[in-house]
Formats: sequence, structure tokens, C-alpha cells
Amino acid sequence: MFIPGSDGLLTRIAIVAPIRKPERFRTTMDTTHPEPTSTVVFEMDDELVAQIRAEFHALESQLSFRFPLCRIMWEWPHFELIRETAAEREAFQVYGYGTKEERRRAPMPADEDAVIDVVKSRFVFAPLTVPLSFYREGLAEYDQFRFISAFVSFYFVLEGLYGQGNTKNRLVEKAFTDSSTFRNAVIASLAAAGREQPGMYARVTAAFAAGELALDETGAARFLVRTRGRLHHFTNSVRRLEGTPFTHKEFEVAAFLAKIITTFALSGEMVALGATLSA
Repeated sequence: MFIPGSDGLLTRIAIVAPIRKPERFRTTMDTTHPEPTSTVVFEMDDELVAQIRAEFHALESQLSFRFPLCRIMWEWPHFELIRETAAEREAFQVYGYGTKEERRRAPMPADEDAVIDVVKSRFVFAPLTVPLSFYREGLAEYDQFRFISAFVSFYFVLEGLYGQGNTKNRLVEKAFTDSSTFRNAVIASLAAAGREQPGMYARVTAAFAAGELALDETGAARFLVRTRGRLHHFTNSVRRLEGTPFTHKEFEVAAFLAKIITTFALSGEMVALGATLSA
């Protein structure tokens, strides 16, 4: 169903699908917590959900070819069970829910002195203008959960600063680890992640273990270069995971690691440029 808004423009798309295996659905609500808090469990048929999501993917791709459609927010759908009998209404007291994830950096105060410092240092840090522009793009993409695009932007920062113009994987890895700033950034990043974001740190360690990589500077360089290689090409095949507009979530760990390494690396470069100026 195509649902227009009050202005006549398309605002929502609904797909109605028959439930062949109702035993795979379960909804409960735990109201024992003090109000207004309650816990809702909404279990669904994962196979059916995957089929519906694939239909949204197809609609998004084909509609955007014919019409000026930017995207369908299939990552955050609203699910609703159409209860047709008294038994179904009794079994499924919770019959719908929606999800929406937002990751926005919180506003931060910028006093006059801080802004003046930025203006004064603009020429000191001029060599970092382009790398910082890639970093800004990466943060914007990361905040929108576009992890593949975010990773690529962060990787360009590291490649531009430490890749020494190399294109072969082994030479890029060596160039990365030859840089003390890169090595220090990896060490600081892993320590910060383990201390401040243990959940993501656990996912990073799991990804390294799956790739048989050491959790150190050499392993990080290889992980980054390998990931870039996976995202640099595309084959229209469903037999393996590739970087596509539908698989951003699968590259969240890679984007997270690239983001924090790039953050520490740029900080190190700024310290070095400041020290050169002082000398």
C-alpha cells in the first residue's frame, strides 16, 4: 500500500503479508515495573521479516530509478499484527511496535576564546584541511548509520596521512605500521574503547579473532586494509556479504574502529604541527 501525506506526496509504504507460521510470533508485556515503565517482548518470524525487508529493498531500488525517491526507511519499520479473531486478540495483546535509532552528537558549548583559538590556528593546521574534511564527512555518515560510507571517509584520512602513496595491500599495511603516530593512535584507540565502550570493544576483539588478527597495531592495519579491499569492489552476487546500501550495519565495527583511530591520529598530527610551530 502506498500512503500519501496531506500534501499528496508519498510518505509511507506498507506491505501486508499472510502469516503462515503463527507459532513463531509471541508478544508479552511485563507490567510489574513501576509505571510508566514496562517491558514488551515482540517476537516474530525472522524468515518472514527478511522476506518483507527484501521486498522493501526491491521497491526502494526500482522506485528510485523511475521517481525522485531518496530512500525508504526500511531499517526502522513499524510492525503491526492484524488480529482477525477473538483468539488472536487475546493471544496478541501487544500487536504493533516501531523502532527508530538516532545517533546525534550532542551540542557542546563553544566560548569566545575557543572559537578565537580555532581562527588563529587555521594556518598552522592548514596541511590537515582535506583530511579533516574527510573526517567531518565520516562523522556525518556515522551519525546516519551509513557505516560503509563512514569507514571509507575515515580510511581516506589514514591512507592520505600514512599510506605513502602505496596501493598494494601489504605495502599500505607496512606504511601504516611504519608511522609512530598511527601506532600510537591504535594503542590509544583500543585502550579507550575497552575503557569507555566495552560492548563495541568486545565486537572489535571478536572481529579480529574471526580474521585471525592480533589485537595490536599490525592487526589493526591489516583489518583496515582488508576491509577497504572488501568495499572497493562489487559483484552482483548474493553468495557472500559485500558492501551495498543494504549492508551498512554489517560494517559498524569497522567504521567504529576506523573512527576512533582516525580521531587519535588527527589529534597526534595536530600536536606535532603545534610543536613544530613552537620550535
